[in-house]
Amino acid sequence: TTLLAVPAAKGLFAQAISQSPAGALSRSQELAAEFAAKFASILCADEREPARLLLAARPAQLVNAFDRLLTTSASDLAGGYPVGCTFGTDYLPSEPIQAMRDGEAYRVPLIVGTNADEGRLFTRFLKLLPTNEAKIEALLAGAEPTCRERITAAYP
Repeated sequence: TTLLAVPAAKGLFAQAISQSPAGALSRSQELAAEFAAKFASILCADEREPARLLLAARPAQLVNAFDRLLTTSASDLAGGYPVGCTFGTDYLPSEPIQAMRDGEAYRVPLIVGTNADEGRLFTRFLKLLPTNEAKIEALLAGAEPTCRERITAAYP
């Protein structure tokens, strides 16, 4: 689905299948930079040379640092999942879902699908969900009033 919003991808395909699209995983350049800085800080005690330390890190170190980033990001409600495409660039000017809403995405026949039981993958993240009133309020703070009302009506 992201490729549909990439101007350079126009004309490269005539139709698309989006299997289990993760449309909400895109983020602004500012938020991506914040996540990158947090990841580097978690991984590298010596922040003067994070690129060198990142390249030298063992896979287990990268996985452990990413797990910590997931946990702290969910706790801080910094914008959710810290991995995804970055919009606001020449490559991806608009957030993909917004590009689709605005008619800026490449228009091709599209099939969207999911896999049976794929939701089980996310049970690993249940402990990261906002489960108290303060976290729920923080999560919904930026929501449009009508959206907030629909969410709170569905999940009182």
